[in-house]
Amino acid sequence: MQRRIFLSLTALFMIFATAGCATSSSVATGETLEVQLQVDNNLRGIAGVSIYLLSDTGGRRSLGPLESNNRQAYDRTLRSGDYQLVASRVGADDIVSERFRVDTDGLVVIWALAQNQLTFAQR
Repeated sequence: MQRRIFLSLTALFMIFATAGCATSSSVATGETLEVQLQVDNNLRGIAGVSIYLLSDTGGRRSLGPLESNNRQAYDRTLRSGDYQLVASRVGADDIVSERFRVDTDGLVVIWALAQNQLTFAQR
């Protein structure tokens, strides 16, 4: 009798534990999400850059050029995962952002080049 109650309670616990995992707010691997990448080219002097997005799988996608003292927003649909931003300058080293995770729909990533600082917001 005690064994039957124990097995019933164990089965009940497993059902609730599985249901809790299925309803969690985490994003499924590979799910596509709407993201806005805002880049502020606040570098000193006249320094146009080319902006790229690097995925954790090694893919490199061009977002386009950005003139000095300008800010540009790039609306993209990205798969959930880790990314970095790169600003390439002629005659100078690339600026590479810290790695960030895309796991929320409506995420806004703001990158200030002079400080090489990322901040995040939600739309």
